[in-house]
This record gives sequence, structure tokens and C-alpha cells, in this order.
Amino acid sequence: MPASNEIDAPSVNREVADLLDAGTLQQARYMLNGLPADDAAHLIESSPPSSRAVLWSLVDEENRSDILAALGEELKGQFAADMDSEELAALSTDIETDDLVDILQQLPGKASFDVLQAMSVQD
Repeated sequence: MPASNEIDAPSVNREVADLLDAGTLQQARYMLNGLPADDAAHLIESSPPSSRAVLWSLVDEENRSDILAALGEELKGQFAADMDSEELAALSTDIETDDLVDILQQLPGKASFDVLQAMSVQD
């Protein structure tokens, strides 16, 4: 039995999947953003690949940096590659330096340079 401060991951996964299937995205958004970052990242990672982008789109802006940092390398790179340089630069103020370096290393081609340039414009 999980401790009182732990979530029942399979139950939450089923509930969020049911909400997505029913098209009740606001409830799924509320539930996803109410989870600790590690649990939200686990939920996204353990969801079917077809649901992951939908779940990521439901993550509120103020939670994105923590959840992105908690994701596994593959999904972190995938979601970061889909973000524009200004959006990634904005996240950089809320993310640990080592997590930011990991993200930048996974970006294709000139994208990491563009993010660094956008970060310097913000300063």
C-alpha cells in the first residue's frame, strides 16, 4: 500500500487516460499540473506514445521547466526540440544548470546556439 504522500501511479495513469479518451482535457490538465514534477514526468513517460504530446501540451507554463527536467533523456530531447528558442530560453531561468546543459546537448544543429543567443537577449 502506498504511503499517504505517494500517488497510486497505475490508478492515476488510468484516470488520466480515461479523461483524455473522454475529451475532458481541462480535468486532465488540472490533475497533471497538481502532481509533483517527478510524478507528472512519470505519468507522461508511462502513457502511450500517442498521448504523450497531448499530455505535454496540458502542462502549465510554470510547471514546464520542472517536468521537462524530470523527464527521461529521450522525451526531454523530443519535447525540447519541438519548442522554439525563446520558449527554451524562458525555461532556462527556472531549470538547474546541469539539466539545461543536457537539454542543449540534445537539440539538433544550430538550435542550442539559438537558445543561448535568446538567453543572452533576455539578460
